[in-house]
Amino acid sequence: MDAGRLDRRIDLKTPAVAENSFGKNGAVSYSFLAQSVPAFVKVTGGGEVDIANKRQAETYLEIVIRYRSDINAKMLVVYEGSEYGIDQVNEDYGHFRKSFTQIIARRRA
Repeated sequence: MDAGRLDRRIDLKTPAVAENSFGKNGAVSYSFLAQSVPAFVKVTGGGEVDIANKRQAETYLEIVIRYRSDINAKMLVVYEGSEYGIDQVNEDYGHFRKSFTQIIARRRA
């Protein structure tokens, strides 16, 4: 893959867990790690699943960005106004000596 194909923009969010008054993990909020990151984005699938007796739509994305070592599965990707949970991160995508990072992400609506 060449850098010219990175023609979309994504944002990366990282979680921050706040402690409640009892010293336990409380609410999780997300803050931006990086904004407007150049990316190649391809919808790879989708469908409907049953969760808690409700049908929900799922959309899967394959995202390729320039190499970053600070991405993990606890983070979120924002693409076209929707948040996607990261399922998988491949840091050595395509065996290009860490030139690109591949992210497989899923959105449930």
